[in-house]
Amino acid sequence: MHVNQKIPVPIVFFGLLLLAAVFGTGCNSSPQLKGLVPVKGTVTYQGKPLEGATVVFSPKENKQGRRAAVALTDKQGKFELMTLSQKGAFPGEYLASVVKNADAAPKSNQERIEQIKQKKPLQQRPQNIVSEIPVKYNDEKKSGLFFDIGEKGLSNVKIVLEE
Repeated sequence: MHVNQKIPVPIVFFGLLLLAAVFGTGCNSSPQLKGLVPVKGTVTYQGKPLEGATVVFSPKENKQGRRAAVALTDKQGKFELMTLSQKGAFPGEYLASVVKNADAAPKSNQERIEQIKQKKPLQQRPQNIVSEIPVKYNDEKKSGLFFDIGEKGLSNVKIVLEE
């Protein structure tokens, strides 16, 4: 005996969605970056660890394949740079900036990376942001922070911010 039973559309849809989720998890949406090296360090301001600051290493020269690396400091002021969503930075010369605003800071490195990817025009950003550190550190060209990352990376970067 053959029973012809229709399956409701929502069940088919959610079944296909479940299959896509199960079989699609092996695909990595971001490209695997080759040549990244570990970069870890600490940021202090007025002699104390700076928590919740965004650290950005921007390539000194705009070479093909070079990307900025970003990190968010923890309670001890420690950070580990990430390029896109992968740990590390490419070897080379970098100008660095540190941003610590009184408004809501990103809660994780991934959240900060997403903010940078959005690249909102300046006129769309809030205008009443108050920096908790001297503003010169917000701009890599004015910060005076320069780092040369070698083929083995850097394990003890010390960024000391002063008034």
